[in-house]
Amino acid sequence: MSTPLWYSIEAINIIAEAFIIYIYFGKLLPDKYTSRRPYIGTYGLLCGWLFTSVLINISPIATMLGSLVFIYLISLLLYEGSSIKKVFFTILIMFIIVVSETIFIGSMTVLKLTTPEELSLRGPARISGMVGVKILYFWIIVLVCRIINKKIREIPSKHWIIIISMPVVSILVLYTLAISYINLNGQMITTLFLLAIAGLSFINIAFFDFFENYNKQLRLSILEQVVEHENTNYKQLENAYSEMRKLKHDVSNQVTIINDLIARNEKDSASEVIHNLSERLDEINYICYTGEPIIDSIINIKLKSAHDMGIKVSKNIAVNKFSLDCFELCRALGNALDNSIEACQRYENNEKYIHMSMQQIEDKIAIEISNSSDVVDPKNLQTKKKNKAAHNIGMSSIKTSVKKLGGYISYDFKDNVFYLKIVVLNK
Repeated sequence: MSTPLWYSIEAINIIAEAFIIYIYFGKLLPDKYTSRRPYIGTYGLLCGWLFTSVLINISPIATMLGSLVFIYLISLLLYEGSSIKKVFFTILIMFIIVVSETIFIGSMTVLKLTTPEELSLRGPARISGMVGVKILYFWIIVLVCRIINKKIREIPSKHWIIIISMPVVSILVLYTLAISYINLNGQMITTLFLLAIAGLSFINIAFFDFFENYNKQLRLSILEQVVEHENTNYKQLENAYSEMRKLKHDVSNQVTIINDLIARNEKDSASEVIHNLSERLDEINYICYTGEPIIDSIINIKLKSAHDMGIKVSKNIAVNKFSLDCFELCRALGNALDNSIEACQRYENNEKYIHMSMQQIEDKIAIEISNSSDVVDPKNLQTKKKNKAAHNIGMSSIKTSVKKLGGYISYDFKDNVFYLKIVVLNK
């Protein structure tokens, strides 16, 4: 392989490495600039340093140390965030690069597909090594970024097999191509070999694009549900405020009427007026306003649903500020209130009620939901749903969310009342 062609391949390899580093920092740290020019210029300098190290054959240790300094400077110049984070992320990516190369070279050596010496010399083994290592640490970086950003839970478990197998299959295909090239050789084979590697790289990039777009679509779907819930919530709040305004105008007249009835010793009529006024107040008693829209939304929608079913609803909420993952808390509250509503629907007695309490205690939030219920064994909860496949899904989801919020859960049953208690960290 001619020297100019080989240096072109080395340049493409270096650009690919710089691009992966660009993706890495872009996923973990906010950009300082809206223009792309500073990023193109700075990453161009990194490429220049790496290419120079290839040209003048700088030792691997010197190249690694120089790259470490260069990558840290990139994080300082181009990205927002604390210095300690930037130091950590710089060391982490260097660690990932070294580990990826070690895993790749070690695997190929153990499988007797090549040797470390062949991987360091010009030729198909070296090209396959370049692409294989890039594919491996590209996917490691993608997964590491998602773990750091706590987005792993968004990936369905059935897709993990595809994600994990992608770099493995790519590496096997690469070495099948390399072996074919060595055995056949020739100009046409060289062209086909390079085209095949380009195609394999494209497949990995296309899969990554699908992977990211899938995640965006999933998040968009969740946000659409939240917006729909919030619209319903705002309508309920608007109706409640409208009722409050009406009550404000009516209450003085009602008090005057009550005083007049009492003065005339018509206590039964006065009692009836008080009762009617109390019922009107109960009509809007379920409305919750915490200042956190998505939490207000889930509580209001669930309690309104219970109220419309004829279930008596009451609440006691006193939280100054939510500093936790509100989406996880909503998931727990939604499932817990669904369980309470279902229990009340099954309850044979007419006295059906749900009471919800949420209190802030220092850096914790204590939640208690109690509801009317048929007899249950709290040590062995069994579903009453017709679909037995749905057994314990709601409670399991609550436990998962509470665990993610650093809390704990307990439940009890006494005198036809089921009690669910949740304590989570509010930070």
